[in-house]
Amino acid sequence: MAKDIVSVEPEELVFKFELRRQIPVGLTMQNLTNKRVAFKVKTTNPKKYSVRPSHGFMDGKSVQEITVTMNSQREPPVSYQNCRDKFLIQSAVVGADVKSVTSELFDEAAKKNDVQQTKLRVQLVPPAQPPSPVPEETTPSVTFGADTKSDDEVVQTRTPVMAVASHTQPMQVSSQGFTLLNIILVALLAFLLGYFTKGHIPALDMMKQNITDIVMKHPVLRKMVSG
Repeated sequence: MAKDIVSVEPEELVFKFELRRQIPVGLTMQNLTNKRVAFKVKTTNPKKYSVRPSHGFMDGKSVQEITVTMNSQREPPVSYQNCRDKFLIQSAVVGADVKSVTSELFDEAAKKNDVQQTKLRVQLVPPAQPPSPVPEETTPSVTFGADTKSDDEVVQTRTPVMAVASHTQPMQVSSQGFTLLNIILVALLAFLLGYFTKGHIPALDMMKQNITDIVMKHPVLRKMVSG
């Protein structure tokens, strides 16, 4: 078998597999001689791959770009690691009178041991896995237990307290422990007793004096008396 007629890169065809998509891979072939060279690309699975160009001629020291395309596949391969597909590139030096590349041409060159045969393996790369979804942060729910009251219960609980407070606000307590109503009633009673008795009763006079002191200390009553 002849050697060093052409160089082929890469030495392995790597396809990044995707369902229902054509996957092209490039080959670069260079003529290492100064002579005219014929080439032909073969595959063990011609229905699965297409090659452009699959055959042709190369002038001396020229470069030929070849595209190998995996046709659209409807199902993933049985195994990505053990792909049995292979390619074979045949090349032979030919004269200027050769007009077409045929199988007989390489058969005749093989008899003279003038054919270089370059084998290429196929490697399948599985598609990239999508990133795993990030779990969403959940807000812990608040459950109302036996000792926990809802908002409605809290409002209902507070309402009577507020009602009692609103009723007790007018009944202000003086510094002596009496309410304003008590002071007014006691003062009225003392003046009535003084009016009807027309005399001086020490206990009554002392009560009137105490009530007068309380009235003068109370801002509201003091204002009423002054007015």
